[in-house]
Amino acid sequence: MSEHKPVLIIGFDTTKVVVGEPLHPMALDHHIIKIQLLANDELIDEKKLEPNEKPEAEFDTKNLSVGQLHSLKAKAVCNIHGEFES
Repeated sequence: MSEHKPVLIIGFDTTKVVVGEPLHPMALDHHIIKIQLLANDELIDEKKLEPNEKPEAEFDTKNLSVGQLHSLKAKAVCNIHGEFES
């Protein structure tokens, strides 16, 4: 189910997470309810999503250490299929 896998795009000051290839559907009955960003398995930030929004989030990562940046991963939660990790 590659449409559920979150992908991290790490930039200079931000990290973008996009869910799915192709993008996960965002219909009322099937959508991503939240995207979480974790460093060293600890929650750094979270974005809650509504149906019809794009299944993506951008997080401020400029204050993270190099070690935290190297450990980044994302979780996406689908309202039907549950949790998926990058």
